[in-house]
Amino acid sequence: MFLLSPKTGIAKHIVAADGTERIEIPRNRYAESDDLASVIAFALKRERLNLTVLAALFEHEEPLAAIQRWLTESPTSSYSRLAAFLAKWLADARFEFTLPAGAPRVRVLDAKQYITGPEETDTQFGVVNNLLGTRAFCPLVRLTDQLKTLLGKSLREKVTKAIAALDPEVLARAIDYLYLAETRSTYSIEKKCPVRSGRKSSDACSNPQGARPADGGATLQLAKQHHFGVRRGG
Repeated sequence: MFLLSPKTGIAKHIVAADGTERIEIPRNRYAESDDLASVIAFALKRERLNLTVLAALFEHEEPLAAIQRWLTESPTSSYSRLAAFLAKWLADARFEFTLPAGAPRVRVLDAKQYITGPEETDTQFGVVNNLLGTRAFCPLVRLTDQLKTLLGKSLREKVTKAIAALDPEVLARAIDYLYLAETRSTYSIEKKCPVRSGRKSSDACSNPQGARPADGGATLQLAKQHHFGVRRGG
């Protein structure tokens, strides 16, 4: 939660025991005007990135016009270009803009604060897109202290070693059982049978515990391929 404090002093970032956050900015520290470009700039500078809110904002012409004026007046501003890129990426907005020579690249996410994805540069605005997903679905994962601790434990390596140590036949049976047990009730509504390892099995529908497992080696490879991890930085 973000709020302007009526008091003077310095900005405060407060994290409660339940994980909720409150950022207090004293009014004497808030010097921006109330025009839309300044409000967007303030949000990008001070608040956590909220793609849902920005997507809703960029559905309207007024903020897009404000961003166009902002680009014209401050073409090298990192925040004007970031705002324009997000409007383009989230709402397919279009702007008349040519990146000035020498303008520094700006990343959408700070790798010190977020888990980032593969980097792709938008040449129109000089913005490096390192978001994790697409406009249809893009999670934002903040690097909390707890997550930093977990990332430092090399969990991916430990899980990979644990999977490699399992007997392929045992792993195949476990995957088959979990998949069939989970989907059996769903498929039974439509009187269909879950597809296991590319094949249909009527026995699996009636008796998932006794279903013949898929090929152990193939299942082990499948488990390794679908094992997931997270990246730090772009």
